[in-house]
Amino acid sequence: MKNSTLIVRAAAAGFLTVTLPHGGSMLAVTPAAADVSVGVSIGIGTFYDRLAPYGDWVFLNGATVWVPAARPAEWQPYTLGHWVYTRRHGWMWVSDEPFGWATYHYGRWGFSSDIGRYWVPGYRWGPAWVSWRRSDAYIGWSPLPVGYPDDAGVNVTIATVPDFYWQVVPAPMFLSVGLSNVIVRDRSRADVFIRNTRPLGGVRIVNNVAVDTVIDVNFVEKRTHNKVRVFDVEEAKTPRQGGPARRQLHRGVCP
Repeated sequence: MKNSTLIVRAAAAGFLTVTLPHGGSMLAVTPAAADVSVGVSIGIGTFYDRLAPYGDWVFLNGATVWVPAARPAEWQPYTLGHWVYTRRHGWMWVSDEPFGWATYHYGRWGFSSDIGRYWVPGYRWGPAWVSWRRSDAYIGWSPLPVGYPDDAGVNVTIATVPDFYWQVVPAPMFLSVGLSNVIVRDRSRADVFIRNTRPLGGVRIVNNVAVDTVIDVNFVEKRTHNKVRVFDVEEAKTPRQGGPARRQLHRGVCP
């Protein structure tokens, strides 16, 4: 099975790459003028084959879902990685996990008391399928729950998902590459944040492109005292075209 690579590029900063599985007509990346729209569709067989080494496919409530293997008890989706800002798609999750190319850019996450966290495949690529909330001091995000469609913007409220879906970090640390080290693990602190903030919304579809710009760049720069680097997402034929900085993302992409 061939691979197609998406280059995430920052001016004067080298290239970062994200590799996606290419199964002929199962992957379609539509070129635009300055960058490339990641209008990616994908076949279910690709998910089965590529995710099998990292977890189990199980039958749950009439559907086949994927359960990651050997995760710590406190593990949650969208915690091992970091956020980058892309010109066309807004905030994009860059995973440190080998299955992240699929589970954080397609589909939805759910929870069952029987099997724990599980992932349901989806067919539209997005920079991150999450909803956001924040205060002046903290930023939080939650995976969109199972059942939300790919073609509509959604707001996730406290009533929609359990509190533990929300991941919270101090706003000054939001751009940290080691984001898992600064996530608020004390649920009492995290719950105070959740209860005292309102949902801001999440990813939306604009001209058939998934866009996540809910968290204002100016707010992030003010709180982190750092300039937000803006990346472009482009198509490449091989990971090697990504250049010397590509390993930053290659830790969490499909080999």
